[in-house]
Amino acid sequence: MRVFVTIGFVLALVSGMAGGNQDEASATGREGGGDVSQVIARLVEDKGDGLQAFYDARSHRLAWQDGETVAAFAAALHTLETDGLTPQDYQADGLVAAHRQAYAEGDSDGGNDGGNERQARFDLHASQVLLTALKHLQRGKVDPRSIDPDWEIPIAAVELDSAAISRAVDSQRFEQAFARRVPPTHPMSDFAPDWPGIGSSNDWWVGEPALSAAGAAAGR
Repeated sequence: MRVFVTIGFVLALVSGMAGGNQDEASATGREGGGDVSQVIARLVEDKGDGLQAFYDARSHRLAWQDGETVAAFAAALHTLETDGLTPQDYQADGLVAAHRQAYAEGDSDGGNDGGNERQARFDLHASQVLLTALKHLQRGKVDPRSIDPDWEIPIAAVELDSAAISRAVDSQRFEQAFARRVPPTHPMSDFAPDWPGIGSSNDWWVGEPALSAAGAAAGR
């Protein structure tokens, strides 16, 4: 009887050790790769405040996993021409292809760390394009100090509502987000046409350049 008890104890001990090792391995796997939200949280740490605020507002959830959302955004970018901006500056025609590459078959599996990384990088890229367009709509693209070295008039910082932008992405209301911008009211508005290099009201302030779709797909 004592022998059977001893054998049972040993088997239980071995089983417990095996289970513990499996749990530890699973935990290690989660820490090593993690889901896409964890990858986004890691990648956004060294980005600008605007991008960090956008993902903070959505708890680092993916914003651009839906192909229809990306297509709607690309179409909305083409409407920026009526605001004096050039859609090609925001890689409007490359977003859909970049999304397709990031979500290529076999890479969308939640356990695929490489797929998670590509999807997270594309997400940050598309979000940066959106924030850049919104900043340009508020303040234009050309920095007046690049035209007049003696420019002394203070330039107000761009203000964006990260929570509202996040909701606009989720509901695909991009044109509404563009329309809700703060209208450009800058000191050069009365005589901007007389300044070389200033063609429209949105050409006077330089913002962050939009990343290229190819660079996003390559992880740059």
